[in-house]
Amino acid sequence: MKAAPTSSTPGQNVTLTATVSPSTAGGTVTFLDGATSIGTASLNAGTANFSVSNLSTGGHSLTASYGGDTNDAPSTSPAVTETVGQSLTTTSLKAVAASSSPGQSVMLTATVSPSTATGTVTFLDGSTTLGSAGLTAGTASISISTLSTGNHSLTASYGGDANDAPSVSPSVAESVGLLTTTTTLTAAPNPSAAGQKVTLTATVSPGNPTGTVSFFDGANLLGSSSLAAAVATFSTSTLSAGSHSLTATYSGDANNATSTSAAVTESVTGGTGSTTPNPVSVSPASGSGSSQVMVFTFNDSSGWQDLGVVNVLINNVLDGRNACYLAYSRSAGVLYLVADDGGTLSTGLVLGGAGSVSNSQCIVTGSASAAAGSGNTLTVALNIIFTAGFGGNKVMYLAAGNVAGGNSGWQALGVWQAPFTPAGTIAVVSLTQARSAAASGTAQTFTAALTDSQGAGDFGVVNLLVNNFIDGRQACYLAYVASTNSLLLVDDGGDAGGPFAGGVVLNGVAATIQNSQCSVNRVGSSAAKSGNTLTLMLNITFKSPFAGNRIVWVAGRDAAGGNNTGWQSMGTTTVE
Repeated sequence: MKAAPTSSTPGQNVTLTATVSPSTAGGTVTFLDGATSIGTASLNAGTANFSVSNLSTGGHSLTASYGGDTNDAPSTSPAVTETVGQSLTTTSLKAVAASSSPGQSVMLTATVSPSTATGTVTFLDGSTTLGSAGLTAGTASISISTLSTGNHSLTASYGGDANDAPSVSPSVAESVGLLTTTTTLTAAPNPSAAGQKVTLTATVSPGNPTGTVSFFDGANLLGSSSLAAAVATFSTSTLSAGSHSLTATYSGDANNATSTSAAVTESVTGGTGSTTPNPVSVSPASGSGSSQVMVFTFNDSSGWQDLGVVNVLINNVLDGRNACYLAYSRSAGVLYLVADDGGTLSTGLVLGGAGSVSNSQCIVTGSASAAAGSGNTLTVALNIIFTAGFGGNKVMYLAAGNVAGGNSGWQALGVWQAPFTPAGTIAVVSLTQARSAAASGTAQTFTAALTDSQGAGDFGVVNLLVNNFIDGRQACYLAYVASTNSLLLVDDGGDAGGPFAGGVVLNGVAATIQNSQCSVNRVGSSAAKSGNTLTLMLNITFKSPFAGNRIVWVAGRDAAGGNNTGWQSMGTTTVE
């Protein structure tokens, strides 16, 4: 028997030819694969042919068995070896997209021919396995997003099956470029003052980039900082007065491209080296009532935007506890009210809005309140309502701080009397002038009016104290003794019981009493009694060492000492 071809592939047609001698033999020939019959054919002139195409992969021992006829005996051929090998396959690979960025999904699709092939395809980046997938109708696909930046040589390796030989695709180049980034920059505070710390914050997106950010003032490098959670910060206090164009440049990393922020303009004022913020005025400077829109004015020669926080403290003494203590943040644009403890801040109140803040002493409403800046001046108008328990004479202290930390200190610039019922029969009614300002050495007249329900003749002593605090030391501290119509000036030691710097009987000829802070001229000074009212007029000249803002307190008691008004803040004066 002969087989042609003797080496084949699965599905290939193999022709088996049996030759029986003598050629006159008739009948049929059975073809066998080992002991298994694979078909039969009739003899014709001594030969029988049979074709088979379903031989499995591997080696086969094929024989032809002649069954004989009436004249010819059966016979079997020697075995013929048929080798059936695996079918050759081809594998191709396609990557979409062919150019990508880090983290982007890339679809890899392998196509194996013939399409009847089964099994799996393994996808590789060089020698590194990326993943595998089973064939369906000749194709297999996976999606990957882990390719690093750079060029990659990708292949697909088909593992073969019982009938199909393995094959590897030609390599496909995949280019993974750097991810495009965006850098944004903020600067705070803005504006700032020369010498003030300015914090620059750069944010790089998208993703979670690494590396460093460099901060520039124009072309000048200010410094660098590493990214943490896509944010880098840098602080500087070296910016000079003027306008600065600030930028941030991200260095990039293995996966992320460099980027530079848009410029941020930082306006730097002169700072505190040559200027100091100052409170200017309170309007009204004096008055009474349970509510009032009060206008507080502050100044900074570097511009109103150089002011940081301005404060208002309304109390009978310079103490933030149990006071109407307010702080307006110019940079944040909100007002805070300090709680009764003198330290805890309320939530911020937007002036002009519908909200309010309150403590036990006062309420401030956003409506009818406003803040505005122009040139060097900041004006803060506050709609203040005093509570019933906060009655009495109060001093209005102001302080101004700039963004660089400069501070004016507290300045007394107004007084206010919230409604109250005096504890005794004596009351301090008024002081004229309630607000004054004059150069040192300039004579001023202050007129205090007090009442006594027992009549003006019931007065014992009336005191007038001009100082920063209720402290008779280094003050202009006067005592009017009604029984002798005399005026005493306490010396610099401040003891109300003496010694005294001098004394005069009022309503007389020219005479002067003085200490280190002030002098009082008897001319222009007087005391007058009418009904229940005592009017005390004092001609006072303040001296240059006493320069600054001062509070004027007035107190009165009866002759028996049974009724006393206590110190009442009735006015303020500035010694220039």
